[in-house]
Amino acid sequence: MDPIMTAIMTATTSAVVSVVASSIVAAVRRRAHKGEDIDEALRSVLRAELLQIFVFYCVGDEDGTRPIPLIVRETADSVYARYHNIGGNGTGTYLYDEICRHPTTADFRHAIV
Repeated sequence: MDPIMTAIMTATTSAVVSVVASSIVAAVRRRAHKGEDIDEALRSVLRAELLQIFVFYCVGDEDGTRPIPLIVRETADSVYARYHNIGGNGTGTYLYDEICRHPTTADFRHAIV
């Protein structure tokens, strides 16, 4: 093959590979960013669920006599496990720890979740 044609083919191939690689990297970065946004939104929803349980049973219970029904505590356990698995910590952990310190009951008739 002619050296000039070989140089042209090599340059063209390199350019095409470079464009394809750049497109793939850009797509992966967009997808990763979208995943981070979804994780952040999910963390917010899960933290709000923990906050709702905390406010109703821990803060809203002024005299400390309103125990958390076990079904609500199990919900808090499940919510916190997911929250923690996607990188949640700080506020959610504080809320969960306070929920865990609060007394529980098997009576679920007045459960609010």
